Amino acid sequence: VAVRFDPKGLIKGGASFGFQDYRPDDRSLPGRRGTTAAVNVSYVLLGMTKFGVNYGRGVQSSYDITQPYYVQTGGSLEIGQQLFGPLDVVVRGGLQQLDYRNRAGAIVLFPDRVDHAKTFGGGITAAVGPMEGNFEFSAVIEQSDFPSALVVQLTGTDSVTKSTLIATVTSSLDVRGEALTGIAG
Repeated sequence: VAVRFDPKGLIKGGASFGFQDYRPDDRSLPGRRGTTAAVNVSYVLLGMTKFGVNYGRGVQSSYDITQPYYVQTGGSLEIGQQLFGPLDVVVRGGLQQLDYRNRAGAIVLFPDRVDHAKTFGGGITAAVGPMEGNFEFSAVIEQSDFPSALVVQLTGTDSVTKSTLIATVTSSLDVRGEALTGIAG
């Protein structure tokens, strides 16, 4: 079932929902029968604030030969705001669940693994005369064993110089006594 909204309408984008009977040719892989979805809709409030929602569910290929596919379920929200004149900002966040399927008879390091990806990002766009530029960034929380450990991968790019910023932020807490903790260095 699919729905498309008029590009000139109040709500733009579309959505599709279905059922999938996934049967791999390789008999050592389990099949999957279940729902699928793809949603990408947006709405502009008062001509200045844009809300975008994405949601998806379906089978994706994995790089791991012992767990060659997973069911990915998740979505994101994006909000864009024109601040004034030529200055716009956007913020976004999303959550994904990756539910891996094991190959029968394989030695799997983490059987029945389920990963959770948390992403957030944003950007700013400014125009000065005929020139316009933006800086976009995104971050993926790669490890989150709160409160003991956190690893975040940051990436940012500006459209004028094509410069890229890449950083990994890591923190962890060490036990320093019976009731004390400290940030590990």
